[in-house]
Amino acid sequence: MNNKLIMGLTLVFLMILCFIPVLVYSEEISENNILEAPEISLISGGEPYLPDSWTRNEVLVTLSGGADNLPGFTRQYKINSGLWISGDSIYINKEGHNLFYYRIIDGINNNTSEERMVDIKLDITPPNPFSIDAAMGTTQATVSGSTTDDLSGLLPAPYKFYSNAIGGWTPNGVESTSHTFTDLIPNTQYSFQMMAVDRVYNASTKSNFLSKYTLAEEPSINLILASDDAISGTIVSNGNPSGTDYYLQYSSDKSFLTEVETLGWLTSTDFSVAHLDLSKRYYFRVKARNKSGVETNWSNKATIPVEPTELQLSADSETAIIFSWSSNNNSEDTFYYPQYRKAGATGWLNAVSNTMETYIQVTGLDANANYEFRVKAGIGDSITTDYPTAISGYTLAYNPISLELADKDNTSLTFKINNNHENETAPEYKITLLLRDGEWAHDIKGFSEFSSLIENRNISGLDLETEYEVWVITRNGDGVENPAVKVLDSVYTNRLPEVSLSRENSQQFVVGEGQININWDSSDADGDDLIHTIQVGTASGLADKFDSIPSGGEKEKNETIDIKSSVDWPVGKYYWRVLVTDGLGEVLSEERTFEIVKRSSNTGNSSSFQEQSSLKKDGSEIYIVANNEYTLDQILKNIDSTKEFWVEIDGNLEEYQVELQAELLEILREYDITIILETNKIRLSLPIAAIFQTGGVGSTNNVVISIIEEAVNNENIEGPYYSLVPRANLLIIGIQRKTETETQQKRELKRDVIVQINLNQNMLNSLDNLQKLNIYKLNRSSNTWEYVRNKIDVLNKSISFSSSTMGTFRIMEHNKTFADIKGHWSQADVELMASKYFVKEVMDNQFNPNVNISRAEFFSILDHVMDYVMDIPIEAEFLSGISKSNLGYRSNGSITREQVAVMLVRILESTGQAIDLKANEPEKILEIFIDKNNISGWVREDFVKAVKLGIIKGTDVNLLKPQAYASRAQCVAMIRRFMDIFNII
Repeated sequence: MNNKLIMGLTLVFLMILCFIPVLVYSEEISENNILEAPEISLISGGEPYLPDSWTRNEVLVTLSGGADNLPGFTRQYKINSGLWISGDSIYINKEGHNLFYYRIIDGINNNTSEERMVDIKLDITPPNPFSIDAAMGTTQATVSGSTTDDLSGLLPAPYKFYSNAIGGWTPNGVESTSHTFTDLIPNTQYSFQMMAVDRVYNASTKSNFLSKYTLAEEPSINLILASDDAISGTIVSNGNPSGTDYYLQYSSDKSFLTEVETLGWLTSTDFSVAHLDLSKRYYFRVKARNKSGVETNWSNKATIPVEPTELQLSADSETAIIFSWSSNNNSEDTFYYPQYRKAGATGWLNAVSNTMETYIQVTGLDANANYEFRVKAGIGDSITTDYPTAISGYTLAYNPISLELADKDNTSLTFKINNNHENETAPEYKITLLLRDGEWAHDIKGFSEFSSLIENRNISGLDLETEYEVWVITRNGDGVENPAVKVLDSVYTNRLPEVSLSRENSQQFVVGEGQININWDSSDADGDDLIHTIQVGTASGLADKFDSIPSGGEKEKNETIDIKSSVDWPVGKYYWRVLVTDGLGEVLSEERTFEIVKRSSNTGNSSSFQEQSSLKKDGSEIYIVANNEYTLDQILKNIDSTKEFWVEIDGNLEEYQVELQAELLEILREYDITIILETNKIRLSLPIAAIFQTGGVGSTNNVVISIIEEAVNNENIEGPYYSLVPRANLLIIGIQRKTETETQQKRELKRDVIVQINLNQNMLNSLDNLQKLNIYKLNRSSNTWEYVRNKIDVLNKSISFSSSTMGTFRIMEHNKTFADIKGHWSQADVELMASKYFVKEVMDNQFNPNVNISRAEFFSILDHVMDYVMDIPIEAEFLSGISKSNLGYRSNGSITREQVAVMLVRILESTGQAIDLKANEPEKILEIFIDKNNISGWVREDFVKAVKLGIIKGTDVNLLKPQAYASRAQCVAMIRRFMDIFNII
């Protein structure tokens, strides 16, 4: 192809391109697109408002928003009829109306938003004047004012206040039409004025001046006894300036209703009155008024105090004495100035600088030391009485005695006595012995009187082989005895050894086979020449036949004796024990058992399930229950003496089953016998009537009793403010009627079965509190545990309950608390009583321990407790004198501490508990309590018993407060201590 052709084609191509349109993309904004007008904001002075920034007479107008998402938009504004100007802000400072228009216009099609307008008015004329008022106090004034709304309407205007109290206008103004001036002087005239300032710093004209007096302070009086029949005094201004008027009155009537004398309005603060009646006591009062004529209230009544009377001392401890006195009708605002010193000292010490109470506890004193006390009264430190004659008294003696057992014989003990305070003279003391069974012995020979001798002392006339606690009682120089202090827990006169039997119970032996070895340990014997004798019998307590087998002389530890009689040992259970004697006395070991059984295929146990022999009856009238043989004569003899039929099961298995034949049940039913089934863990008491339905069981129905211990998980059950902690395996108890074709569970019994469970040591070691254990029964339909009423025997470490239905039971520890008792003095008592379901929350896990308990609440708790302890409700006969009717019973009314304590004592005595008071014992028990005279006379003896038993204790330092209403916490604590007396909770 040649060059001309190429050039031609190129020219043609360019010509074609010239006729093709050029395409450019643009977003077209139609006339229908609506633009929103911008937002407008006005800021005075060209910046956000600050009270100290009023610098320009102008407003900054700012535009924002509208069409921020459109390309090329412009915000525009104009003022009045001026031209449109593009921009976002402008300052306006022209006085008068400024009609400000604003809009948005796009940058492509010139579409505009609607126009909007705001009238911005700048007013440089001051606002209208104010009218003001003032509320006056003694040291402050609150000034308030009002004005017409002439402040441009932009923002609230600040106000300025003037007073000669501050010597100028308030800095920067305040955002309120009122202002309080403080630190003013009472009864003094002050002037006030106001003005307002708008946002462009235009100030109003100043308001009128307001001049007022502050109020006068309430005065007081100091009195001085000028002579026997004259009193002078000074009015204390309490901040009022000189020239304040005071109005003074006096009267021998404390209420100022009669015999009122008036001195009138005084300008002087000093006054005096004379020719008073020496047989009367006079009271003074005063009031003041300010220069505007406004008067104060009357001051508290003032009077010349008189000397306190009835000074008393009570030894509170080895280092403290309570000093009390009578006010002698001094007024409630009287101060007292108690002093003390050690007898023989020259100077006096202030117990406190002053007090308005009529008693004080002085601590840090020496033990068994004599101190003198005195007190005077006064109203103000400068107006006091003379001191009355001082009284003296001793602190309690310390317990200086420690004892060591130095020697003993059959009837006496010799003690080495030590003085615990070698640098001090020992106080008088005496020794008293307390038998271990809890009964006080007589005052020991030679010690019936107090002594201060520190030497070895022998106490004779004691009983052989008797265990004593040794207590020491000391007394101070006033003869006040300290409570007895136990110094030795356990001492004995010469005694025979404790005999420990090493073989377990109920080892079984087959008739005619083997021999029986008996081991014991008596190595703790105190003396020599002991004779050991083994006693064997066929009934508990060896009431029937027994063989005594002397061993001859003292035996060593774990001595083995073979019991092998030449006669045949009959089948049955045997009881044996060891008797030890030294010629002066004897001691018996506990009892053990062994069994002689016939050869039988059922005598062994090959699994954890112990299949007990069914009851069989042969021609010899012998009944076999749980491998034990019983003759009919034995059964009938037990029936006559105990009304009980015992079935003892030995071993440590997890499952037991005992079958009772119908013929035996009929015999037991005839005599209304209780069947006792006992293992080493559990005792089950089953009244014979419980297993008989209407019409009787029938001769073909045997009864099977089963006890199963089942191990399961030990997860706690937690909830708000409580937890249930499993402490033992499940216990499944069943009582069944047996036929040839089926075994039927007897679900409902006609009488309750009583179950007692012994608590093993491992469980006891794991407990936080033994008394919080409960029995719970599994409700299989809801799979929940339900509380079963139970009793804890604290002494014997067992828990018991009764139920008319058998099933699955478990021991769990119930820990219950409340939101408002943490750290409260009653926390332990309340939590324990709540764990036994005696008390419940008031609402929202609150116990309200400090709220007074109502009578209804008290009787509700007490009914529950008595039903628990005694299985009896509260009866009127042992509430004689303070029963519900005697209390003027109102269910919502409160009950006093005295009433609660006395009622508990009378209930206790009605149950057979003897509470004896010796001569002068009530006085000794109450002597430390300064409010003992507040105890009602008709219940005084019972109240003293409550104090003696510890049911009620002092609420404060030696205060019983018998007439005070009992709080919920105090009532629960008293009932808990009452229950402790029974050792069951």
